[in-house]
Amino acid sequence: MDQCPTCSERLIRKQTTHGYVYVCPQCQGRAATLPVLRKAGASRHFLGDLWQRCRDDRGPRGRPCPLCTRPMAEVTMPAAWQTLTLDVCSRCTLIWFDASEHESLPREAKPLVTPVEETMSPEAREQLALCRVKQIGEQARQEGFDEGPEQSWQWLPAILGLPVELDAPSVSRRPWVTWAVAALCVLATVPIFLAEGPTGDEVFRRWGFVPAEWARDGGVTLLTSFFLHGGVFHLLGNMYFLIIFGDNVEDRLGHGAYVGLLAGGHLVGMLAQGVFGPDAGVPCVGASAGISSVIAYYAIQFPKVRLGFMFRYFLLFRWFHMAAAWALVLYVLMQVVGVYSQLRGFGGVSYLGHLGGLTIGLVLAIVHRAQRRRDVDRAIEPRIG
Repeated sequence: MDQCPTCSERLIRKQTTHGYVYVCPQCQGRAATLPVLRKAGASRHFLGDLWQRCRDDRGPRGRPCPLCTRPMAEVTMPAAWQTLTLDVCSRCTLIWFDASEHESLPREAKPLVTPVEETMSPEAREQLALCRVKQIGEQARQEGFDEGPEQSWQWLPAILGLPVELDAPSVSRRPWVTWAVAALCVLATVPIFLAEGPTGDEVFRRWGFVPAEWARDGGVTLLTSFFLHGGVFHLLGNMYFLIIFGDNVEDRLGHGAYVGLLAGGHLVGMLAQGVFGPDAGVPCVGASAGISSVIAYYAIQFPKVRLGFMFRYFLLFRWFHMAAAWALVLYVLMQVVGVYSQLRGFGGVSYLGHLGGLTIGLVLAIVHRAQRRRDVDRAIEPRIG
């Protein structure tokens, strides 16, 4: 009990203004609970992500908890310019920091209040506040158009009109499901492009989802239609969105739930197409509905991630930055306009399927965010007794 998980030295219990911490006199490691860290000014967003990943129980377990001796979960988290691997006990809501890790813990931003401002008159404070608001607005306008991404390969999709991640969230595992799904889509579609004659139309009619024949072959076309794509750009566009956004969603959900999100988005999208679509005899192919659910989940879970869009005018290139949450609003509006055109008989894109997938992603993300807030609030609330 109360032993250092690194060197087994007896920990010293110290009382601070925020609560008790446990310090090892030999290796200088320390442990603190979530409520204590929150009171000490640690980033609420960082603690929330840390607690969520601990509760997901995906990481390895190693050193024993100093309080209950149960193996703690090893959670990898990005912090400033480095990556922290912390040991977390979900039972005691305790986090163990090695010697230099505690100093790297992200902190909540403090309000910019100086002693000089405290002595100002109300009129002077009002003028200073107006100047700051003007300065913030000017800075926001300047940051709207900025330089492009750091990685040169991202210019290619941007030139084609696709968004690029400018500050992508870090992941703690390899997105095996995302890569596998992308590979299966490529393997199922590329041979159709290489074949001669009307093979493509025959394959789409045979294995695509036809709403008027939804029960054909026991409903297997609901699955096979996901992997087939109607053209090179259809395939490349879908795989780009899947790989760019799918890795973070898979990391947050886990492999099994991520498969469920893709499948649920695709099934609901095909259901929307079958019920409301104007032509029930046209086969539907593509992973767009499932990927739309991934896009919606990504934007709700990572709303502040900046996405870059390139605007071109002859040889003039400019970048426009937009938060993922606002990009989702724009994407939803585009689908609504597309649905209007589709119902009037124009175009060959299943915007109804996109909206169906978006609905599943939005619902799941909102439910998970609410559950996450409850877990964090419950974990960091002060204990009585």
